[in-house]
Amino acid sequence: MVRKVQLDLLDIAEEQVAGPPPKIEPDGAGTVSRKWGLKSKILVAVSAVFLVTSIAVTVWFHSGKETARKTDAGRTDTVSAEGAEVLDHFAVDLRDDRGNYKVLVCSLALELNQGASIASSRTDIRRMIYRTLRAKSPAYLTAPKSKKMLKKEIEEKLEKLMGGKLVKHVYFTKFVLL
Repeated sequence: MVRKVQLDLLDIAEEQVAGPPPKIEPDGAGTVSRKWGLKSKILVAVSAVFLVTSIAVTVWFHSGKETARKTDAGRTDTVSAEGAEVLDHFAVDLRDDRGNYKVLVCSLALELNQGASIASSRTDIRRMIYRTLRAKSPAYLTAPKSKKMLKKEIEEKLEKLMGGKLVKHVYFTKFVLL
């Protein structure tokens, strides 16, 4: 059988319940708002320092970049050192044996002989390199020794195009097959 529970009720006089409200000290309220004001000022200061630091780091990293110039096609190529030309931003679409599309993204650096310049035929050189890369299959480009053979082929074609040996070496600064 279930037992009933008896509750203890407090006997509180009605005067005690309806008495005057407790007094709040003004000092306690003032310190809370001062603390919140100090916290918000610290938060704003830390945010400002972080923002200034991130801007300074970004400017510092970008100030070390090489000089850039526009080519005939409107793309930006970087010129890094005397006697070297950098040809950036080659994106070549390729098809493998199964008909799947691949994209080759690469950049080249050409080490020139002393006193040589390719500025006048830059567009023709880019076109020749693009066509050479486009003629290769993705399987060929992933082979271990293919980059060396491709560099040699580009050097030979540059020699024919320029009418002499202006380029000492060809380097791939970026070579990614996607």
